[in-house]
Amino acid sequence: MALDLPTQASAHKLSRTFSEVLHAPAFVLLAGAALMVVFFQIQYPQYPLWPAFVGPVAMLAVLIALDRRHSAVLTVVYVVVGGVAVFFYSYIFATYFDLPVIADSFSVALPKVALVFVGGVGRGLGPALRWCTVGAVTSGVTSALGMIAAGKTFMFDPITITAYVVTVVVLSVVWFGRRGDTRSQSGFSTATQDEFVSLIRQRAELEAAALMHDTVVNHLAIIASSTSGPPPMALRTQIEGDLAKLHDLEWAVVVAGARRPSITVGWPETPLFHAIDDAVQGGLAVSCTGETSPIVALSDSDGEALALAVRQCLENVRAHAGVMAAEVALDSTDDEVIVMVVDMGAGFEPDKVHADRLGLKSSVRGRIEAIGGSVAVWSTPGSGTSVIMRMPRADVPGGAE
Repeated sequence: MALDLPTQASAHKLSRTFSEVLHAPAFVLLAGAALMVVFFQIQYPQYPLWPAFVGPVAMLAVLIALDRRHSAVLTVVYVVVGGVAVFFYSYIFATYFDLPVIADSFSVALPKVALVFVGGVGRGLGPALRWCTVGAVTSGVTSALGMIAAGKTFMFDPITITAYVVTVVVLSVVWFGRRGDTRSQSGFSTATQDEFVSLIRQRAELEAAALMHDTVVNHLAIIASSTSGPPPMALRTQIEGDLAKLHDLEWAVVVAGARRPSITVGWPETPLFHAIDDAVQGGLAVSCTGETSPIVALSDSDGEALALAVRQCLENVRAHAGVMAAEVALDSTDDEVIVMVVDMGAGFEPDKVHADRLGLKSSVRGRIEAIGGSVAVWSTPGSGTSVIMRMPRADVPGGAE
């Protein structure tokens, strides 16, 4: 199993940082280029310079989209739009002003330098340098074509060339410095991996204890309280299914982190529905209320953990509450799924539960906490018990993945 450690994505994150750092001055340069057109148009109202305003504005629009979503397609679009913008920008200014002003003017170099700061996509130093080179070459070629189309002789722009050289040097220094930092942090990565493995082992131990409680203690309690003779067929089927689950170690795969996406298509196919239905088939009157769609959206592993926890709550009602009725209430917030199991039975004092009683500790609390949730228990002797389980929603950003 591959471990999702921070060092695995460091190259990708650093490359994205390159793009974001380059885009910041590009925004300023393009805004300055657009304002420069306005300034020149006011200073020289006899010249129709306003079409040159369109180019920097179009580059700004594409750059905003590229900054929000880094993709090769948007990068190519930015280079193409930038090339066309630089061509017309150079053509219009070269048409109405002298060549020395065009070649050395910082105002005309603004969109060209912004095209050098394309950033681009990819992992590592190579892609960043290649995209900057493509931007520099595109700006130089299109600027030359614009000047030639205006009847002027092209001259190299020292400002754009200097910006390109400085960009290459800075990116190279940052990249190789980062590589040194990564090597120095290898010890921390090893420690992180060891901690991750330890967490998996701890979760496996908790899940094993919960499964042993569910399959052994609960079944023995049911058999002890049943009438003499062979156990009912439904109980035999349930025991055989639980033993098969232990034998094929399916639970261990889930604990190890394989949070499988949900393949259920509706509420009746969810593990929670089946847990409630099994309790009803066992003679417990269960009323279920609330919204079921957040339950359906849970991953298979999270849905199974919730169902097993609720199953244990309902078994506790049957075995200890002194009543044969319970309510399962489903609720949700913007980022949580909330399931509450309530009975009006004998109740108990939670603070006085022995540490060796694994029902609430492992089968309920342990399972829900292992998937990022929490459990609260309210109970008073003679007033019933309420168990509230909260867990992250799977159908919102930041929920269970």
